[in-house]
Amino acid sequence: MSDANFDPVYKELAQRAVIREIAQTGTLLVKADSLGRLYEEKTVAEVLGSGVSGGKVYESETFVLTETDISNKYVQLGDIPADATEIELNIQNAPAQYYGEDFKQDETYKKRITWENMALDGDIILGDKITINYTKEL
Repeated sequence: MSDANFDPVYKELAQRAVIREIAQTGTLLVKADSLGRLYEEKTVAEVLGSGVSGGKVYESETFVLTETDISNKYVQLGDIPADATEIELNIQNAPAQYYGEDFKQDETYKKRITWENMALDGDIILGDKITINYTKEL
């Protein structure tokens, strides 16, 4: 990547290569000369730990529901969502689900996404595969 040429003809391919490199190595190109040659790089962790504040990170967690999940009427996320109203819950092979109607964030235990006394209560079954997308604070 250090010899990447950012000529307009190659711009799109170069951008895709940068995105792949970030995804594969966790390295960001933070400074380059006018030809796009690398002369400083940092890891994603270094950049995020260097004073970036107020940022959010996208998270996605998938659950295959167990008997315990069904009886508890909730699943527990790994992190607390930054904004409950932006939480997306998707059930494999099911129509769209809506925050506040079908599910919600537990008011006491913020990592829990519950469907107790919501439209999904009684409709979710053992083995359902659900994916929850949300953002968390850095």
